[in-house]
Formats: sequence, C-alpha cells, structure tokens
Amino acid sequence: MNWFILALLAGAASNFFNIFNRSSLKDKGDSTVYAWWFELFRFLVFLILFLTNTILPSEPIAYLWLLLFGLTEVFSVYYFMRSHQLTELSLSTFVIKLQLIWTPILAFIFIGERLMLVDYCGIAIILFGIFIAIYSPEMKKDKGIMITFISSLLISLLAIFVKKAADYAITPLVMMSMSFPSIVILPLLMKNAQQRILSISKNSLRKNILGALSNVVAMYLSVSAVRIGSTSKVSAVYQGMMVIAIFYSIVVLKEKKQLWQKIIGAGVVILSLSLLSL
Repeated sequence: MNWFILALLAGAASNFFNIFNRSSLKDKGDSTVYAWWFELFRFLVFLILFLTNTILPSEPIAYLWLLLFGLTEVFSVYYFMRSHQLTELSLSTFVIKLQLIWTPILAFIFIGERLMLVDYCGIAIILFGIFIAIYSPEMKKDKGIMITFISSLLISLLAIFVKKAADYAITPLVMMSMSFPSIVILPLLMKNAQQRILSISKNSLRKNILGALSNVVAMYLSVSAVRIGSTSKVSAVYQGMMVIAIFYSIVVLKEKKQLWQKIIGAGVVILSLSLLSL
C-alpha cells in the first residue's frame, strides 16, 4: 500500500477523532482532563501492541527524538483539546490546516526535505481553500481561533519529530513515547486533578474511548505513511481528508456560520488533493 492511500485512510480515521472531541467538549467540557484520558487510552493500546514485539532502539539519538516528540505532545494535546472546546469544528478543522505552511518549512530546516514544484502548488491551493473558508473581519478577536492557530504550529513540530522517531523505533514505541509525558505532566498542571479525572467517567468517558481508538488507527496509519512518503505531502493529504468533518459539523452539529465560505473552501481543498497524488 503506497503512502497516499495510507494518508487518506489516516485522515478519514482522524475525522472521527475530531467529531468525538467536539461532541464531548463543546458544552463546557473539561479539555485538560479529556486530553489526559485520551493520552492514557492511546498509551495502553500501543503498550499492548508493543508487548507483542518488544524491540528497543540501539542508537542513543533515538531516545532524544522520542523525548522531544513526547514533550511537544504535552503542549500540543492541551491546545488541540482547548481548540475543540472553544471553536466550531468546521472552523477549527480549517485553521488546524495552517500546519501545511509550517510543516514544509520545518521539514526543510530539521530534515532537509524538499518537494517538487507541483507538490508546493498543491499545498498552496489547500491553504487558499482554508483562507476562503475561515476569513472574517472578527477572526483576530476570536480566542478559539488563536488557540487553534498555536495548535497548528505544534502539530507541525510533531510531524517532524514523528518522522525522525520512526526512523529509529517501531510504531508502538513511537506512540507510547508520544503519550507518556502527557500522562505524567498534565495532572501536575490541574487543580483538583483527582476529582476532575474521576468526574469524566460520568459524562464523556465512552466518547473519549471511541475518540482514542479512532486516533490509534489514524496515528498508526499516518506513521506508516510517513515512513515511505515525505512528511509535508503526508501531512497535506492527512489534513485534506478532514473536510469530512466540515460537512459533519454543518449537517449534524448545525454549525452554519459562514456556510458558503466553508463549502467553497472545502471544495478547493478536495480538488488540490489530486495534485498531491501525482
């Protein structure tokens, strides 16, 4: 299976993750606790997979990349869940795609990755679709938009670190390293951590588990894609598939603000995927 198909499937699975997140957090959900439970479930699933094939990296540099990956995830998952708490799914999905700017830049700086002109054109068209979908004069005043903007930058860093970590370690170990620091650090940042962690079991634990499982599938496929494809192109296709969440938010969640902008922007993103598949 080639990188493009893997990235498409990963992006489709990630839509379910975003849908569960927004459904659980939009009515004043506890984003930090939700993030902690999500990281715990993901860690446990990949721990089970790791125990069936316990291969550790032999190069010391591997552990540095795994550590950087995990520490970046602490901040990334916090801002990512806050974004779903504060911002409509249809808008946050597009703003997150601003990582398509950061990823090629960071990939060039950290790993010397260069793309062909047609690939950069495809990424540029996706960004144009994003701009159509999200622009409004009030955007700069929207706290949720700014948090989502920060989240997009952190996700780009994760894309670089996962590429480096995947060069040295098997996928289950990479994903365990991603989640473990968050499991340890997030409770230290919470007030009344124990009470808040236990309270989620009464409200959104089921959605959290389903969201975590869909993310497990998405991350496993995306790591597999990035092993054989370029970081920037995998990221672009992965994010491009998230237009599914746009239509879900409009039809099911009734988030119809800037409706035609979102629809036109989604159409532009879909068309641009054909360039990246070449």
